[in-house]
Amino acid sequence: MLQKNANADLIREIIWGIDNFDRAFANLGGAENHIQEGIRLIHAGLMDILKKAGLMEIEAQDRKFDAQYHEAVGEIESDIEEGHVAQVIQRGYTLHNQLLRPARVLVSKKRG
Repeated sequence: MLQKNANADLIREIIWGIDNFDRAFANLGGAENHIQEGIRLIHAGLMDILKKAGLMEIEAQDRKFDAQYHEAVGEIESDIEEGHVAQVIQRGYTLHNQLLRPARVLVSKKRG
């Protein structure tokens, strides 16, 4: 149990680094293709290692909002069904089927 908690603490810290990859991907813009591909390969390799350790990303986009796994940070008018996740702000994760961090999301609401 102690080792499992230590692993969870370590992985919780690592996913903050994963968040930085997500921000980098969003801002790569005109970066050369080989730089983009290199960053994506590093990210994929790191995610593979974490998945082998039991880390799973919480499915959120277009899913019905679930307070157990999603943290609503706001609402947004959207074409998707009301009460569903319209946008993921920050990915959420489970570790060995236990919540490590909820996905931070914007929930859809009716237009107008």
